[in-house]
Amino acid sequence: MMRVQFHRTSERQYHVVVLREGMTTLAMKPAPGFDTRMPHDLQHFVVEKALKLNQRIFGQLAAGGTARTLHAVEATSGKDAARARRQLRRKGDYLSRDGAANAAISERATFVFWSRWLLTQSDPACVARGQSMQATTAQFLAGIRAAETKRF
Repeated sequence: MMRVQFHRTSERQYHVVVLREGMTTLAMKPAPGFDTRMPHDLQHFVVEKALKLNQRIFGQLAAGGTARTLHAVEATSGKDAARARRQLRRKGDYLSRDGAANAAISERATFVFWSRWLLTQSDPACVARGQSMQATTAQFLAGIRAAETKRF
């Protein structure tokens, strides 16, 4: 069981907290890619779930890793805590290397999803932003292998 929380912390910032049953709680403060309607990591969460990219960010977190972006929240000290941090880092590094092939797929898919999602919004500024992203979206889609494109 894993719960992911997205917290808006200021006008243009948010952070992510990941609560995992029986595992260390993780956080990323601040998180990158702020958007008032859809933070970047929430975009990844949706895309990775929809495309079943189980070895990317949130799959790695569920498997006990850190996706090389989140850090343990518990502020403990001593030898046991240092050992636990090293083990968490090693597992995170292993899972990140193992899921590296899906990293580019996830980033491209997230960009395509976000640009197309913006086009569906009622806010003209969102639509304009989505329209401004369409050339890059087309380039991503043109460069994606046929097997990958079927996922979109």
